[in-house]
Amino acid sequence: MRANLDSAPALPRLKTHLVALGETVDSIASQYNLIGATLLGFNPALRTGEGQAGSEIIIQPFNGIRVEVKS
Repeated sequence: MRANLDSAPALPRLKTHLVALGETVDSIASQYNLIGATLLGFNPALRTGEGQAGSEIIIQPFNGIRVEVKS
């Protein structure tokens, strides 16, 4: 899957999401047009089961990361 490659910095575009009862990683990801793996990568508490209802998670503006490497 290809990341959104616009030039705006990603950090200022991070959002938070308050996990509601009954939400899953996939249901939250779909609300933000992301894949579940993106949320898991940015929110380790989700991987350990600590991302329960009432917890706050970070929502990244796009899937994956963009890395620029000089030749």
